[in-house]
Amino acid sequence: MDRPISTTLQKLGISGAAQQVQARAVLEAAGITRTGRRNMAEEKETRARSLLTETLAFHCANAACRIRLDSRRDGRALILVERFACEVCEGSVNRASLERMAQAMADAGMSKIVVVGGHLPRHTTLRDVSPPGISWRLIDGTRRVISKDSASDLAWADVVAVWAAATPLAHTVSAQYTSHEKTIIVPQSGIAALADEVTRYASLHRRRDSDD
Repeated sequence: MDRPISTTLQKLGISGAAQQVQARAVLEAAGITRTGRRNMAEEKETRARSLLTETLAFHCANAACRIRLDSRRDGRALILVERFACEVCEGSVNRASLERMAQAMADAGMSKIVVVGGHLPRHTTLRDVSPPGISWRLIDGTRRVISKDSASDLAWADVVAVWAAATPLAHTVSAQYTSHEKTIIVPQSGIAALADEVTRYASLHRRRDSDD
């Protein structure tokens, strides 16, 4: 059974006209299809999919995802795809926001972040979706923190994010961090909200350094 090549490419997240031309060129060079042919045999789809992912680096419109793939320099050409097909964020809003955060922190010479608030399940999720290059200290909002430990965290961090909406967060814990110049307050509970606030802080820090 034959299917339209354009449909096959769309299923892979390759939907833009220019991107479909780019992908077709790869398939034509390998002899999977030829110029002018609109359809492709169904049994060729697996081979086509493998060839395209081996030859092309799939990134979404998020600039941080494109930069991550470009930095790998693995010989694959970049191709813009729908978000669900992105190799980096895999369509996740949280992953995409964390990628932007990581890029903004790298641009500002930062890599270390302390997050104050939340508990183990949320912290585990945060670590699981974190991009490489970011070092975390995640402070459980329910546990007692002594001043020696909070001072160590503040000295170590490039930025401290008090996750005010990520309950539980005891006031006795947050109060040890909120007055520092490195500290920002995240008023929403989502991971994307946390990442976006850190991105803003890092971007501002970079602009200040540039002005100096």
